[in-house]
Amino acid sequence: MARGGSPVDPNFLLAVCVLSRLFRRLVLQMLISAHEAGRLQFFGAYAALADTNAFAAFLVPLRRSEWVVYSKKPFGGPEAVLAYSRATRIASPSPIAA
Repeated sequence: MARGGSPVDPNFLLAVCVLSRLFRRLVLQMLISAHEAGRLQFFGAYAALADTNAFAAFLVPLRRSEWVVYSKKPFGGPEAVLAYSRATRIASPSPIAA
């Protein structure tokens, strides 16, 4: 049984609660790294977040809350993932105007 009483599906690598916490930690670490490197820009009402202490305070509730991740069984293996990736890249408009 996984923490919280729900069984862990043997077809999944990680329990959803573990995946959720891992994802939260990694996203927050990347945000902090990007902020420290000056790769984030804040405008308008959020301009104060450029300050390290203000940004850290902004992240506190995000650290304390449980994040929800959705996970499902793979839909056909690596070939299907690559095909889907190619299809969505072709179908989606480019963010850069020609």
